[in-house]
Amino acid sequence: MWKKPLSLVVLLSSLLSGSCLLAAEPPPDRVVVMYFHRTLRCPTCLRMETYARQALQEAFAQQLQNGQVAFYSIDFQDERNARFTKVYRIVEPSLIVVKVVNNKGVEFKNLEEIWFKIRRQEEFLRYVQTEVAEYLPRTAQKTASR
Repeated sequence: MWKKPLSLVVLLSSLLSGSCLLAAEPPPDRVVVMYFHRTLRCPTCLRMETYARQALQEAFAQQLQNGQVAFYSIDFQDERNARFTKVYRIVEPSLIVVKVVNNKGVEFKNLEEIWFKIRRQEEFLRYVQTEVAEYLPRTAQKTASR
């Protein structure tokens, strides 16, 4: 688990090469989910991204729309994304969840269990949803559980 603050302004502005589900003006406290993939992608890695998006869209549609949750797909082999590879210690396709407080990443978690759950879609979805919910501000958690 990582505790060093990271400026999300820098982070988000440099993610232009990845695809994103993000509101225009995100709140200062939110969760950023990043799926790091290779340039050349295998069917399993494509499925991981699809499942991650699905997990967020099913459980956090309103939070995605209002910016309390954001999703990025990032090519970790692209040299423009090298700083993220270093900060998050990315060496393989990975799903990273970042807790953002006052526009700074204060904590992150690599959801390594996605590799073991990829053949069980419902478990994969629940796992991602549970981990994201833990990082949401309390007011957003109440909204997500409705």
